[in-house]
Amino acid sequence: MKPPRQGNNRQRPRDPILESVIYNQQIISKSVRLIDENGKNVGEIATYVALRQASDQGLDLVLVASEAQPPVAKIMDAKKHIYDLRQAKKLQDKTARQNTVHIKEIQLRPVIDEHDLNVKKNHAQQFLQDRNKVKVIMKFRGREVHHAQRGLQVIQQFINQLNDCKVEKAPELQGHHITAMLTPTKTLST
Repeated sequence: MKPPRQGNNRQRPRDPILESVIYNQQIISKSVRLIDENGKNVGEIATYVALRQASDQGLDLVLVASEAQPPVAKIMDAKKHIYDLRQAKKLQDKTARQNTVHIKEIQLRPVIDEHDLNVKKNHAQQFLQDRNKVKVIMKFRGREVHHAQRGLQVIQQFINQLNDCKVEKAPELQGHHITAMLTPTKTLST
C-alpha cells in the first residue's frame, strides 16, 4: 500500500504591492484623516467610525499616507486600488525596459571582401536604426597585426559607408584588435 501523498509545501511568492497596502482591520491607528470616495476631505475622525462608513457604502477604508499625523485614509475599493498599483508598476517596468540600449558587435577582418563588407554594413545600419550602439571589431590573426594600417583603412571605409551614425570611440589598436564604437544620431527616422 502506498503512503498518502504529501501536499505541495511551496509557498506562494510574496507580493510586495499587496503587502504595502493597509486597509480595513489592518489599520491600527485610533483616528484617521478621512477622505470620502469623491475625494472630499471629511476631517479627522475615529477609525472605527470611518470603517463603519466605508462598510455602509460597500467599500474599504484604505490607508494612503501612513506617515502623516494622523494617518490619511480614503474610502475606496481596496482590490481596485491594488490592481491599479500593479498596472502602474507593470507600465513603469515596461518603459524602463524600452529605454535600454544594447551594444551589438560587428566583427571584421583586414582581408574582408567587398560584398562581405556590404553585408556587415547593412547589419550595422539595421542595428543603428533600432537605436542600438554598434561596436566594430577588426580582428588580426598572427602576423596580420603588422599591417594594422590596412585594418584601419577597412574600418574607416566601413564607418564612412554608414549614414546616420556618429563615432563615440574612434578606432584604436588594442593588442590584436582594432575597436570602434558607433552610436545612432538623434535625427534617425523611425
